[in-house]
This record gives sequence, C-alpha cells and structure tokens, in this order.
Amino acid sequence: MQDRARACARVGVTRSGLLLAFVAALGIGVVAVAACGSFGATETGGDAAPGEASPPDGASSGDGGTCEPGAFCDFFDDDAGLPRKWTDIKQTGNSSLNLVPGVGLNGSGALVATFVPDGKPQASRLLLVFPMQGPEVYEAVIAFSAQANIATDGVVLGPRFVVDGADGLARGISVTFKKGLVRLDPDTCDAGDCILPKDEIPIAGGWHRYVLTLGVRPAGIVASSYELDIDGTVAIPPKGLPLMLSRPASYGLGFGVTYSGGVAAGTILFDDVSFRVTPR
Repeated sequence: MQDRARACARVGVTRSGLLLAFVAALGIGVVAVAACGSFGATETGGDAAPGEASPPDGASSGDGGTCEPGAFCDFFDDDAGLPRKWTDIKQTGNSSLNLVPGVGLNGSGALVATFVPDGKPQASRLLLVFPMQGPEVYEAVIAFSAQANIATDGVVLGPRFVVDGADGLARGISVTFKKGLVRLDPDTCDAGDCILPKDEIPIAGGWHRYVLTLGVRPAGIVASSYELDIDGTVAIPPKGLPLMLSRPASYGLGFGVTYSGGVAAGTILFDDVSFRVTPR
C-alpha cells in the first residue's frame, strides 16, 4: 500500500496545468499576520502516505519515533538523497536545503534549510503532492520538530499545507518563524477576512515539537478551524479558519523554507515530520 501511495505522488509530477499551479503555490505566498508563552520539546515520526497504512514494522526512527497509521512520515535518518520519497524538491534564490547527519534530535539526522539576507525572494523545500480530489470533511495534521536559528529580523515561512480548490485558486496556511517567535500565516483568505488573529508565540532556543491541526468543513455549514500545539501544550486553541479547503482538487505539503523575502538570515533544522489527512 505504501508503494502505491508513493507511486501516486510521483504521478503528480507528470500532470502539468493544475499541478504546476499548485506546486507554484507551495513556493511563494502572501504573508498575513497571525500565531503568546514559551515552550520546551518532544519528538515522533514514521514512514507512510496519507490514506495508506504505516509499514508493518512501525517504521521506528533513530530517536524512537513511530509513524501513525495513515500518515506520511520522514525521520531524515537514513542515507537516501533528496527528494527521498517526497514528490519533488524546489529551490529558489540563494537558500539551500541539505540532509545533515548527527544534528537532529538525539543525534539523529536532520533536514537543514539555510537562508541569507540578500534582499531577494528565496525558498528551499521538499514537496509532497497528492493530485487527487480530497474529502469534503477532513482533519489534516502536520507535525514536525524544528530548531529555528534566526539571527536577524524578517519572517521565514516554514512548512505549508496547500490545497488547489475546484475554483482554480490555491489556498494554504504556513507555520512562520521570526527571531524568537512563531505564528501562523494564510496564503489566501475567503469570506472577506484575510488576517488571522495576531498570535505571535515566543519560543526559546533549541528543539520544539509543532503540531498544526486543521478541521475542514464545507463553506456555510460549520466553520473550518485551526489549532497549534507546541511541545504538547496548546499554543493556539481552536479558532475559525476563513479558508475554503473542502473537496480540494489536489492537496499537499511544502516542507522546509517555503518562502523568505531575503531579510532574515539563519538556518532552520527539521526532524521527524508527519503528515496525515483523515476523512470525517
């Protein structure tokens, strides 16, 4: 089943038109304001794809994590090169993306994204694309560990969930990092509301575990919602999400630095990512 899911993800690379627009949406987004407390760290991880069962052995990682059934996971612990089992890798401008052994959680491997203050747009991210229609009502959970080392001002968009709507518009939400802060940013907003509440959460140095949960509902029924947990603590309680994400024509995840305007300088280390979409 896992091989079938990976093959499905690879098929997405050959479908131009809609998919090219979707992949472009994973690259550069509109920064709005949104994601207050300080947190300390946990970890998990694994090896499957949304809608598919996890491997029989549980796909344990070098730092003790396992992959939940039905999730796509990557621990970055083995020697497989980029893009690994992801659909593709995209790099723009003077940013970089590398696998580095021994710098992750508990001495494991990590994905390291570097960005520079050259005043130009840049991005370096892995893409996971599912070029099929998503469910009408679902829960999407993006979980990952990260250590953000940002030396200057400026925002850096990190992991981003994106759908390509039936209306042809791409919509998404990003976990965004600043120096000592994290927040959430939507790319495109609906219903005349384009700014999420300004919840900028202080984060101490070191590793933290982020879990973004989206509860998606059709427009006009019950509002979709979002929630952010950091290190097992609710950082942003469930709030309404003014994005039409129901029944997407395709959906996926950009992982790494999905956009930087060339103001911030530094690195973000990523480990133990898990992505799961569950119909409700």
